[in-house]
Amino acid sequence: MNRQRLRKLILLISFILFPLTIFYFSPYLIIEATSVGIVSGSMIVFAFLFLSSLVFGKRAGCHYICWMTPFMSIGRKIRNILKYPSLRLR
Repeated sequence: MNRQRLRKLILLISFILFPLTIFYFSPYLIIEATSVGIVSGSMIVFAFLFLSSLVFGKRAGCHYICWMTPFMSIGRKIRNILKYPSLRLR
């Protein structure tokens, strides 16, 4: 299995499981949990995203586990099919 297929498989699983994992992407839970002195799962997820971006480069979490990536990929394919102009920042 090449890297792109693995990435798409991980994104599909992340997209399907989003209703179960939505609370792990909430910064409010970090503040709420630390106010009572516990480490929340949300803090662990954000720490993992931060450390993975240091090791694997910028936006590693966005490319591999973010649940919004399938929407962006589908939008890019539709844009390419319709030859719709896009804003490109360089």
